[in-house]
This record gives sequence, structure tokens and C-alpha cells, in this order.
Amino acid sequence: MQSSRPWTTLSIFRAVDDTAVVRKVRLRILGLF
Repeated sequence: MQSSRPWTTLSIFRAVDDTAVVRKVRLRILGLF
């Protein structure tokens, strides 16, 4: 359980980071157009 907990937290943080990056990229694309 202890070894699986950090993996889940890392996956959640990675998902949040991915969404933030996608939002930034979308804003940049929209700004260019």
C-alpha cells in the first residue's frame, strides 16, 4: 500500500501538469489565430 500511494499521487500530479500544459498550448494557439 505504501509503495502504491506515491505512484497514485505522482500520476495525479502528472495529470494536472498535463492539463495545465495543454491549456497553455491552446491559449497560445488561440492567441496566434
